[in-house]
Amino acid sequence: MNTQREVFNKLFKEEKTELATQKIELGAIDDIEKDWKELNKIMDDAMPLKKKLSRLKGKGRTLSTKILKEGRETIKKLEDLGLNAEAGFVRSMTAFANNSLKQIKQNFPF
Repeated sequence: MNTQREVFNKLFKEEKTELATQKIELGAIDDIEKDWKELNKIMDDAMPLKKKLSRLKGKGRTLSTKILKEGRETIKKLEDLGLNAEAGFVRSMTAFANNSLKQIKQNFPF
């Protein structure tokens, strides 16, 4: 009788261990699925932002380049006319455009 009881006790203990292991594995799958859903949502939200950033980057580069080119020409003309204050104002705008172009290249490499 005692032998039979010991055998049954061991069988039940092993089943409990297996069930606990399966429960942990199912819990891990649930956790992974939850994280996957969250990551999927983040990626869905990020893609339109990347497209918008790409368009803004292109527009920012175009405008910065245009300001630099036209600014150099305008500064020279203003200085030739003796309008140094105005040339200084345009120079500050071209410096901003130059800095913006550097930031665009550095922060948005895509």
